[in-house]
Amino acid sequence: LYVNRIQTYKGLTCADEDSIYVLVKSLPNIKILKPADVCENKENFTLSFNATPLNGSWEGNGVINNQFYPGIAKANGDTPSVHSLYYSYTNPNTGCKNIDSTYIIVKPLPKITLKEDTVVKCSYDDDFDLNDFVEEPKGGKWEGSFVDGSIFEVSKSIHGYHEVIY
Repeated sequence: LYVNRIQTYKGLTCADEDSIYVLVKSLPNIKILKPADVCENKENFTLSFNATPLNGSWEGNGVINNQFYPGIAKANGDTPSVHSLYYSYTNPNTGCKNIDSTYIIVKPLPKITLKEDTVVKCSYDDDFDLNDFVEEPKGGKWEGSFVDGSIFEVSKSIHGYHEVIY
């Protein structure tokens, strides 16, 4: 920046000049990897490694201390919701700060409807397909004792209640 100062005194012109330098520092170059879509019951996870340079700060709905909490952000009822995420970084050498953004989609949990809460079988009954008790959604996975795929193995089970999870 160049400054030129001119003043006139009763017909006499005096001039003086001075200059300063203006240093314009570049902004940090931020690169963000969009996080994968998540279900709303996923555990919280660190966003730190989704952006460079490291050691910046994340903000947005569901973000606490650079951790994303899908259960706080949540889906929008039965439909996925889009949440904006903002990453800021200040270069410690220049003091310049830059901000960039991305988004994450939080998906709702499926609504599961089973035809029965309890199935009663005798120890001599045949093994049976647990999928016969699913109204919606089809194609889920079964877990539990004496479960092989979707088949409950009555022949291998012992007497008593056995919780199986879909």
